[in-house]
Amino acid sequence: MMFLVLYIFLLIIYGFVGYHSTGYDDEFFNINLIEKFGLSVLNVTQSTDVHPPGSYFFDWALHKIFGEWEYVRASIGLMTAASLVSGINYIKRNKGDLSGFLCFIVFGLNPAYLLWCTGLRWYAYFVPILIFLLQVPEKRNSYYWAKCFLGLTLLGYVGYAAFIIAPAVIILYWLMDNADEKVKLKEFSIWAAISILIYAYQLNIFLTVHIHNKDGQVAGLLKSIAGVFIANFSNQGVFPLSFAGVVTFVGTLGMTLMIFYSQLKLRVKNQYMPPYLLTTLSAITSGLAGKFRNLVVVSPIQGYWIVTSITDLIYKRKVFKLFMGFLLIGNTWGICNVALHQNTTKNSWNMPVGVILKELDFAKKSCNGQHLFLTSDPSLSWHIRKSHYDLIGPMDESSFSNISKKYDCLTVIKTYKATLSERKYKSMYEEVGMVKANSSRFEKIGKDEFFLVKKILDNSYPEYQAEITSYYNISYLPEFIGWLP
Repeated sequence: MMFLVLYIFLLIIYGFVGYHSTGYDDEFFNINLIEKFGLSVLNVTQSTDVHPPGSYFFDWALHKIFGEWEYVRASIGLMTAASLVSGINYIKRNKGDLSGFLCFIVFGLNPAYLLWCTGLRWYAYFVPILIFLLQVPEKRNSYYWAKCFLGLTLLGYVGYAAFIIAPAVIILYWLMDNADEKVKLKEFSIWAAISILIYAYQLNIFLTVHIHNKDGQVAGLLKSIAGVFIANFSNQGVFPLSFAGVVTFVGTLGMTLMIFYSQLKLRVKNQYMPPYLLTTLSAITSGLAGKFRNLVVVSPIQGYWIVTSITDLIYKRKVFKLFMGFLLIGNTWGICNVALHQNTTKNSWNMPVGVILKELDFAKKSCNGQHLFLTSDPSLSWHIRKSHYDLIGPMDESSFSNISKKYDCLTVIKTYKATLSERKYKSMYEEVGMVKANSSRFEKIGKDEFFLVKKILDNSYPEYQAEITSYYNISYLPEFIGWLP
């Protein structure tokens, strides 16, 4: 009964967060392409993007079915929740209720899944597939190696992170296959060959097109190491240096060290340990861990290793229960932050879009005449355009059609510069400084309580998520050339 309640909770929270999400910046890259090109988005991304076409296809298909992006996100959230339920039930069935409950803490309450897998980017499809794939078939039959290689092929069409995941998954399946070596090698070879044939075309696209666009996806060694500690030892639903971040880190690290020590001392073999260590090392050396959101794909392997390592000897120790309690507190805190869109590691997720849009509606109603909006934020750009307001901004192609119009009022939404260069960002607001109007209204929204720490790491980081300035009865308006895409 307890597990049924936990499963229902996961379905509700993931469906709720997916449906009510206003989206984070990267998602609108997918949305804009799909709304502009439809299914032809596959041809566009194959020739220009850095990711394989799988996520774009699934986004297009779900949007074709449901028509609205909130329903697409909700369906993706429910799919993720279903994979988590499947993973928890797999552990419960094979390792017992204790490991099953710990799996709920490690998997079900992992804020990274709720943050990244209720959205439209590739992680949202990659992670649920991987969680299912890591559930090695309990019975040895012809389906065994078919699941391994067909699952990896599907992952490869969703995200190139499959390249660092594949060796770990293959090792896991090999270690858990108790068949005769010759039989094992034969079936392995057959399905490996089938997988290579199915994936050959996409591999060619990767080597000739996508690999040349990889620079923004990788980082240096030190940043990658830091990413592992931030993403896989703390949690992505809290600021790493916050109380909740430290509590999560202590809990995860403590449990990890106790499990390692126990397995080495007792010489206990765990089939998930080599894949976990290999994947983590690959993520660091490839630079993929530098963007710590990417490490959400390592979390399932880490999670399965932890929850399959629990023995009565470890669990009966009070200090282990203490670490487990720390992880429960930290992850629950992170889940709440993600659901409330506050204090997560993703700045764009924390933006109070609904509050900002209400302020923009008020500004629009206060204007007697034509009103123009300026923003550089992808999320706000999409929502403003959806409201049929005139917009100019570097993230919106409709800006060109509004550049020569005459306006009586102007609202500027100043946000973090994000990927914009310092030079472009500066030139944009130099133009805003030229505006002349009879009156204006200024509003700050979304104070960041960790602003001082973030300012040390990034001097351009703002204290508020958005600073909104509205100008009325304009007498002079520059052309805003610097604001164009």
